[in-house]
Amino acid sequence: MHFTSLFTCFVLVALSRPAAPDASDLWPDDKLFDEWATEFGTVIQLWFNEITDLNNLPKRYESAGATVNKESGADMIGRMGSQMELMLTFKREAVRRLVDTAEQAYIEHKDLEKHDLLENHYHTFYYAKLINKYDKHGQLENDSNYLLLNPHEHFDNIPVNINLSTIHVPTNVYHKAPDVMNTIKWSEKLDEVFRANYKDDPTLTWQYFGSNTGMFRNYPGMKWMADRETNLDLFDCRTRGWYIQGATSPKDLVILVDASGSMTGLRMEIAKQTVESILATLSDDDYFNILKFSTEVEYIEPCFNGTLVQANLNNRKRLRDKIENMSTQEIADYPKALTEAFELLRAVNTSGNATGCNQAIMIITDGAPQKYESIFLKYNWPQKRVRVFSYLIGRDASEYKQVMWMACTNNGYYSPVSTLADVQEHVETYINVLSRPLVLMGQHVTVWTGVYHDKAGLRMMTSVAQPVFDRKNSTMALGNLLGVMGTDVPLKELTKLTPPSEIGPNGYSFAITNNGYVLFHPDLRPIYGNGKTKPNYNSVDLAEVEIPDSDNLHGPHYSMKLRNEMITRSGKDGNLTMRVRVHFDNMKRVIVRTNSYFYRGLKDTPFTLGITLPMPYGVNHVMGIIEPRLVTDEMYHDMFLTKENNNTWRVANGWVYCRHGNVGDEVPQNNEEAILFFVNIGRHKNESMRVKYMSKCVKDMKLIEGSPLVPIGKLLFDANITKYLPAHWQSKIDSTFGDYGVELVWIGTRSGLTRFYQAAENLTEPMYIERNKQTVQEVYYLRAVDQGKDHIVLSVPFDVGAEKNETVVTMSSPVVITSKGEKEKEYKESTAAVVGMQVKHSFIADAFFNIINKTQDSLAWSCADDDMECYVLDNNGFIIISETYEDTGAFFGDVQPRLMDHLVIQGIYVRVQMYDFQGMCDKVENITDSATHILTPLSFIATTFTWFWKEVALFLIQFNLFNLWAADRSSYSANAFWGDWQDDAYPCDQQMALYYLNEKAPKIETDKIYRGISGCIDCDKTVTAAHITSTNLVMVAHDVSCYCPAGQDVSITPKEIKHDDDMCEYLRKEIYRKKPDTCVSHNPNEEGHCGRGAIPSQPSLILLLSCVVLNLVVCVPSLWQPETLPWQLALSSRR
Repeated sequence: MHFTSLFTCFVLVALSRPAAPDASDLWPDDKLFDEWATEFGTVIQLWFNEITDLNNLPKRYESAGATVNKESGADMIGRMGSQMELMLTFKREAVRRLVDTAEQAYIEHKDLEKHDLLENHYHTFYYAKLINKYDKHGQLENDSNYLLLNPHEHFDNIPVNINLSTIHVPTNVYHKAPDVMNTIKWSEKLDEVFRANYKDDPTLTWQYFGSNTGMFRNYPGMKWMADRETNLDLFDCRTRGWYIQGATSPKDLVILVDASGSMTGLRMEIAKQTVESILATLSDDDYFNILKFSTEVEYIEPCFNGTLVQANLNNRKRLRDKIENMSTQEIADYPKALTEAFELLRAVNTSGNATGCNQAIMIITDGAPQKYESIFLKYNWPQKRVRVFSYLIGRDASEYKQVMWMACTNNGYYSPVSTLADVQEHVETYINVLSRPLVLMGQHVTVWTGVYHDKAGLRMMTSVAQPVFDRKNSTMALGNLLGVMGTDVPLKELTKLTPPSEIGPNGYSFAITNNGYVLFHPDLRPIYGNGKTKPNYNSVDLAEVEIPDSDNLHGPHYSMKLRNEMITRSGKDGNLTMRVRVHFDNMKRVIVRTNSYFYRGLKDTPFTLGITLPMPYGVNHVMGIIEPRLVTDEMYHDMFLTKENNNTWRVANGWVYCRHGNVGDEVPQNNEEAILFFVNIGRHKNESMRVKYMSKCVKDMKLIEGSPLVPIGKLLFDANITKYLPAHWQSKIDSTFGDYGVELVWIGTRSGLTRFYQAAENLTEPMYIERNKQTVQEVYYLRAVDQGKDHIVLSVPFDVGAEKNETVVTMSSPVVITSKGEKEKEYKESTAAVVGMQVKHSFIADAFFNIINKTQDSLAWSCADDDMECYVLDNNGFIIISETYEDTGAFFGDVQPRLMDHLVIQGIYVRVQMYDFQGMCDKVENITDSATHILTPLSFIATTFTWFWKEVALFLIQFNLFNLWAADRSSYSANAFWGDWQDDAYPCDQQMALYYLNEKAPKIETDKIYRGISGCIDCDKTVTAAHITSTNLVMVAHDVSCYCPAGQDVSITPKEIKHDDDMCEYLRKEIYRKKPDTCVSHNPNEEGHCGRGAIPSQPSLILLLSCVVLNLVVCVPSLWQPETLPWQLALSSRR
């Protein structure tokens, strides 16, 4: 922002009783404040410019041939979009090669019996859980294999073996079962293709095959580690988003839960677990709802009556919580339930609030007395467009034939679910049924997932996957899905194709899915607290990160034009301009700016790429290149090897300069060493050597700005111009400014180069350069560019004064290059770099007070007087200087709320409402009267007895006593899916007021008086504010003898936005999304099995007893306990 039009204002507020005349007479006049502000600003500017050499840097750039070029955002999005499409095509083709190999391998494979697989050692595989597992004597344990693993930078330094893959099998699957071993055998042939893919495309990361048996083959090979948070192995490839989306087309599900009296107790617990497991298989492309039925049919969430809802994580979580409170009563009215389900699916087909693809009714019950043929005849026959899946709950269920008939006559599947241990295995069968049409049609649909956090360590990912079909002549007609093949695409590989150096400061790239969800965006914040992942991080909408500048927002602006056009993807590139509110610096600062958006749909994916350029400067960039081959020995030495320049420069992490690519292991891993390596290769006298390596760089860089040498050429250009600076800084500080408190000086260029000079032996912030070497992406750089030419931005760490430690003031200013435009008297400007400096806070504060307190008017007050208090604030209202050091870094509204409110009223600061739609709010426990916790000995014993038998009953049911060998087969996958929600915080929307200095505030006339502050205690309060020349600072002084109580809340602390009054409207808001292009839901040749027809086995006596106990515990009112104890929640917490 520019503040040349800012103010020197004098505000005198007269309230209930006139102040003593002598106080007004002693107050400095506005001219004196002007002089103070001008002198302090001028002093800062003079010595900052002198030390950093800011005034000479533009001339050096211009004399070196730098020009300001203008590039349209349309050209930029076209170039970057083409490059991204090319990369994603490579990933898709890699997966297709694996699919072809797998299908052929299965055709050639002949199933072997268990004894052949094990005794004759037909093959050897590495079981990822048992790799390199040693006993206390340092010997490999039984069944453990040794595998050489080495940390690999491309895989986030995870130890891997790039020569082979490893095998993972879920906890609830026996890894030596014949079907698993046969799958391991025929899938061995994938290793050769894994290696070939990685050699052809070194940007590939994990490649994998997930089998319908649960076997997971992963390349490169690695040791499988338990979940970091739970220390359990909860992974089952068949429940992962890429598997489910790859196996089926989108689906509309109506889940009917029998809530009749016969479902009481353990059956209901199994039913709830079944619902949870079904929900865990849904994706953002699906729709669903849950209804419970007994004599009446009820939607478990009344706000969702009569509709299906998108299966995003928030909706699944809400309905999952609702089933916890389901009660049972009376008898089940199947006709009402089935009719409501069919009518619902018919209604959403008309309204369009559904996928319109696979449709199914999931019935969870302990039996049905009839088949209800008339209902199926009316709604579903003969086309049978709606599949029916039935889950028979409990061992003693007798009316299974009718439930089985419903599934088998409606293209579905019947599954008896006797125990909690059975849930996961039986729920997953419906995925195989829905995959049949795809298999029979032979259509390898490519799917791309939304963003997810890879817990193996590679951070944010998307995945591309394709189904693998059974193409054997003997079994092809069954439509068997063998599994799903996929590979991960780290989002950092995509963002490398939108270099920050090309987009420029305060510009950025982003991408969204067909649902409007963010794939990557600089404001996507998936982590909170101590490295924890937010539960709903992968369903953050574009409308939740792009906030329009409007005072009428009451939530995300889902209908904004930008979002709708990017989702629609009409086939043409698009652009629009929007005024937005942008937060930064940990959501404590805000700026309102006009952004231009350019976007392009990425071919054969559900993604749309966008770039944002701030107006008006975003379209301009400084152009200057030195090719590596033109760097002489002298230039190379002067740029990087002199005493002053050795180890006093850094380059941005993760930016592409030629170092990334298949150029051999000899390339240094250190960023700076890699730059020197490629510079030396590029200027190598042996032409064949130079061509060899630079051609590989060409292959890797491809279309980046049209030339493979541009990124490193720009860096060399900047390095050559700035090579003199460290010596200059040292000379200036040693000769003239040694006592000015300077600790650190640096320059950050748009090309990602940072040069620095450490003036103090011990830095207050010793890691500042290492933490801020991303140049155009760092706050110091962004604020300097926004502030503009000839202005210096000053800041201090937030709330640093409260720590009572010495701190530094960080200062930065842009190096602006000017070129003539196309028209006469037209000029183009762009920032080539930003210079910065850190100075001891005490020096800046002393300089300010020395100027203020040397007033020549002996009758006027100064900041040294007890009755006058002075502050220096930055452009967002944070205290830079205060007479009370503890206030340093605090928000002015927290220290002087009434004065901050007054500055807003007078138009000096602007208050804007900002929103955080990715907030996390702390859970507040309900605290009851402590007297209720006092239990009599008898009630305590009764409560403990109840809890104990509940635990025993749950144990007996969850672990099938008839199959003790499967004692470790409890249903982990659904628990894993919901695990991230079990925390002390929950996702919420938050709102806060943030402030910025008003660049359009009028200059206040000397005789202008404002009377705005009310409620002062029997006095007048005098307040003066003056802009400090050439900075982002404001000087504020007030008369402390007049006390004014706090007025309006001016805190910047976020507050939760409650939706209690309009909850249903909030939940049912219609959000535009685009359905996936491909839908394969039926095939007339389906001949698959419809389930297991065996009569459920009879329970043992001990199992029946445990059921009785648990029924008593769950159903009988708590007459024994005055209050529920913490351990009584153990049953529900296990899910």
